[in-house]
Amino acid sequence: KVTVSVLYWSSHPTHVTAMAALPSQTREDIEKSYGEKTATFYDEMMEGEMAKETTLAPLRRLADQIRDVPGALLDVSCGGGHMLRWWADTVKKSATSDAERDRALVGRDIAPQMLDCARKR
Repeated sequence: KVTVSVLYWSSHPTHVTAMAALPSQTREDIEKSYGEKTATFYDEMMEGEMAKETTLAPLRRLADQIRDVPGALLDVSCGGGHMLRWWADTVKKSATSDAERDRALVGRDIAPQMLDCARKR
């Protein structure tokens, strides 16, 4: 049995609009829309978002809810990997259970340029 906790959350109102448009786009369209410039801009914007309480509070709640649940944490549409980096730096370093300490952190994104940013992080 494998347990995977999925992290999907957005505090940015334009993400809702963008996500609603995804079903009508092909994977190729989405990949083309995230050129290096767009990925870099989004990655830098998220640096500021990660300093906000409106971003951190839901992450802390999720960490509390799955503290003792074994399995990987999958960040769907991980972008530049900011939330996974926070998880590694904050939750795993202060882990009080084996489930927290041993949890694999996995990021997936449809845009290769965003994954490049995440790998660097």
